[in-house]
Amino acid sequence: MDDLVRIAFFCKDRDTGRALRALMGIAQGQPEVYPVVNADLTKNGLQQRTRGTTSELFLEHLKKNNQTNFVTDDIKAFLSSIGYSPTSAPSTLEQMFNANTVQRVGRGKFALVYGSTKPKQVEEEEPGARAGDQFIAHLKKNKQLEFSMADLRVFLKSIGRSPRSTYSAMQVMTKEKTIRRLGRNRYTVKG
Repeated sequence: MDDLVRIAFFCKDRDTGRALRALMGIAQGQPEVYPVVNADLTKNGLQQRTRGTTSELFLEHLKKNNQTNFVTDDIKAFLSSIGYSPTSAPSTLEQMFNANTVQRVGRGKFALVYGSTKPKQVEEEEPGARAGDQFIAHLKKNKQLEFSMADLRVFLKSIGRSPRSTYSAMQVMTKEKTIRRLGRNRYTVKG
């Protein structure tokens, strides 16, 4: 009696039918076909696209479809299509909020923070990618030495960052001692 062997392999979606027909009569039992949603086929085999969290997979899906706005039902439909429960939509959305990749634009409506699927490029004059550094460079470029928290929020929104990152931007600026407090909600740029 011959020994049995289990064979697992990957193929492109369009070649699935041909592969199954080629195995007909040779393979024993019902074939199990599963879609692979987080990999690309390269010369060296499979390569993982993202870390595999549902939020990253959904963002990849948005980029692939060139979509910048979405509703909660879009997340549920996507999760169902990759084999996850639609009830995981709130935790997926929470992951995206924690990563500051989306913002709420209405009741049950959301948009990517950058307004497009590609992040904005930092201008060459700006010394770093951190929001605090960018804000200091912006103030110096416009020769504005004093600012308030409202000015910082407006700037963050203009570069596509969430206004919720105001606190972290202030931490960067105070840690590096690039600003000085003048009074309640008023600051000045040093040097």
